[in-house]
Amino acid sequence: MARSPQRPPRPRRLGDRLMSPGATPAQAAVDAALRPLDRMANEMDRKWGYNRLPCLVDPELSAKYGRAVGMLNEAIHKDDIENATRISSALMRALARMDEEATAAGMKPADARVIETEVDGWRFGLVLDPDALTLIDGRTFPLFTLDEIGRILKAVKMDHPMILAAKDVGGTVTAIRPKLEIDWSKDLEDNIPF
Repeated sequence: MARSPQRPPRPRRLGDRLMSPGATPAQAAVDAALRPLDRMANEMDRKWGYNRLPCLVDPELSAKYGRAVGMLNEAIHKDDIENATRISSALMRALARMDEEATAAGMKPADARVIETEVDGWRFGLVLDPDALTLIDGRTFPLFTLDEIGRILKAVKMDHPMILAAKDVGGTVTAIRPKLEIDWSKDLEDNIPF
């Protein structure tokens, strides 16, 4: 089975330069160049479903899109601002053309009751209308209602310092790492004599 072209990677979120002091000017420029493409790709994902648009159009157009995504990946890896900017613009035109082609072919947009996304390679959907959950089928990934997300957040303790700090400064939570719990009652098998 052939793989479908992958959507452009999410740009490195360098955010506030004070928070990313190690970012080079080239990395910051590449990040900035990708933001309009990322916004447009998110719009297409909301309209058509996560990474679904390339599957709805002519294979030749989809292949060109996939090739350009690969070229963009190379430009990002090399921190090549000129190529990243040029290819990002081309991918935005390709997304617009695929959107037009899918619409003209009478393809159905994604169900607006589900927001599909991927985090660190794990794909899932957020169901906005829990009454429609039984009507949504054909998904090969987990679906969560807002109520379920609330219960999950409550279970991981919304008072976690990282979550509170990120939300207090208007940031985003990118990872939550559990504190290292050390059981001092166990023999740690070290050679320290005290």
